[in-house]
Amino acid sequence: MASIRLPQVLRKYAGDLDFVEVTAATVGDAARAAVADHPDLEIRLLDGEGRFHPHLLIFVDGEQAPRDSAMTLPVTADSRIDVLVSVVGGAPT
Repeated sequence: MASIRLPQVLRKYAGDLDFVEVTAATVGDAARAAVADHPDLEIRLLDGEGRFHPHLLIFVDGEQAPRDSAMTLPVTADSRIDVLVSVVGGAPT
């Protein structure tokens, strides 16, 4: 099974799990499977069009997924999908 590693801020919506194990052929399938098992993740992971929210970065097996094609990237049973919350801003210097 592929695994989705959730950031700390989203784990409470998935039963406090670090990883959600899913059966999927693509990253999009994996996201939909995670949401099917943990419905509270849906509005936090996916926008109204079923894509990842723009403030989330997706990595598949250590490589950052392009935002425009992340949902269609293939995954295997051994794949690890990391969801990270992007951080912007900071103190001026």
